[in-house]
Amino acid sequence: MCEITAKANIGKVNGRHIRDVYPIQNRNLPYAKAAKDTCPHCETYLGEGYATPHGHCTRAFCQDAYQGITGNLRDTCSLCETELPEHKRNAQESQRREIVNHFCDECVEYLGHIYRKVAGMDTSYLADEQPQIEYQPQSQTFSFAQNHRREREKVPARYNNRDVVTLYQNAEGEYAA
Repeated sequence: MCEITAKANIGKVNGRHIRDVYPIQNRNLPYAKAAKDTCPHCETYLGEGYATPHGHCTRAFCQDAYQGITGNLRDTCSLCETELPEHKRNAQESQRREIVNHFCDECVEYLGHIYRKVAGMDTSYLADEQPQIEYQPQSQTFSFAQNHRREREKVPARYNNRDVVTLYQNAEGEYAA
């Protein structure tokens, strides 16, 4: 059997979002659904060590999803529905359990990244795995005209937690009733 994690083309996606490189594949099997030790198809927990059995190839799909993919002979890719080359269709007959025979080469590359994530391997080369930076607005300075306009704004406020009064903000930033 083939080690599908080796098929991941890291240079092709390095520093990019996977949805930009593989848009069709990501739409049909979203990378965001993949998680360590979880089936990306049905999102069921696979169990510790299921994805990386000792002495065997990496696995990412639960048994039901795997059977759904490899259980039938297909003329089209199981993920993107493009026509499979003749050698892959022939290989399905002799090696039905080999999952790469049911996908086109580009989808096998995409699945390599999915398998790496499910197996807990390094995927930090993807922009999807980079920490998201929250936007912090810079402090704003106002011109005199903006400050003058703001001094006439009414600001509702609670007074002794009972009565609501309207306060006016003066040019110095103080509130007055």
